[in-house]
Amino acid sequence: MPGLPSLRGVAGSDEDRKSARTEFDTIDDVMKELSVMGFSLNTTPPSFPMPEVSAQHLTTNMNREYTTMYAHQLAWLNYTSPILAHVKAIVLQIENSLKSIEIRIRKDLREKNKLLPKADRLTEKDIEECIWLDPDHKGLVVEQQKYEQMRMQLDSRVEAMRENMKVISRQVEIRKIELGGEKIENNLPGRRYPAIRTP
Repeated sequence: MPGLPSLRGVAGSDEDRKSARTEFDTIDDVMKELSVMGFSLNTTPPSFPMPEVSAQHLTTNMNREYTTMYAHQLAWLNYTSPILAHVKAIVLQIENSLKSIEIRIRKDLREKNKLLPKADRLTEKDIEECIWLDPDHKGLVVEQQKYEQMRMQLDSRVEAMRENMKVISRQVEIRKIELGGEKIENNLPGRRYPAIRTP
């Protein structure tokens, strides 16, 4: 097997390599446009910790308890969902940059292969190794891994909050049925009050 070639010059000039990392860098422009529309990324978490919904919380008779639980879950969901979307947007940006770098490296090495004797030409496996050893490609892979891991964590939290809100809403309906639809002071709302729904 021939030795792997030097990676210097792979994927074109320094300007081309810089372009491969920046040509898909659109997230800042998107955030600016969203800001003009009135949307901004809130990076300040709610002033209270993310609430836990336990069996004890779901067996209370107090309307205020359910309202507080739901409101706290909703506040954290409203805070977390845009951050999750932002992370997904970054992952997409990195994926496109990686594809661009990979295509440029493959094209460059295949052109160089044409000038070599058949016995000395790089195999597809050699080309794959060159791609993985490319410093720009490796740097983006590390970034992709970091943001993918962050996305997984945020996905699980958003899903948990949505499920919690469904459970709270369902419990309110159950308690209203148990109370026969009658409004009791300091208790759950009667039937003339709309049920709590998840967004």
